[in-house]
Amino acid sequence: MLLGIYDQVDEELLAIACRQLDVIASIAVGAYHVDCALPKQGNIRLGYTPTCLTNAIAAISAMLILKVQEEPAELVAKQWPQIP
Repeated sequence: MLLGIYDQVDEELLAIACRQLDVIASIAVGAYHVDCALPKQGNIRLGYTPTCLTNAIAAISAMLILKVQEEPAELVAKQWPQIP
């Protein structure tokens, strides 16, 4: 079963799908929408990618901080540079 960020895994879902389900994979960031203890009770494996975006978020944050320091007058005047 593939899950997005808005798909909730609860006891009712696992009671219905447990006999045919071997793996649950979250294609969203984190696994906050899945109670991690529930799949384990039904001997179902849970796959997700913890901290997969940590480095990307850090890099984007650093880039934005540098950009704001480089051209603060344009940003205050709301004249965002156009990126081709």
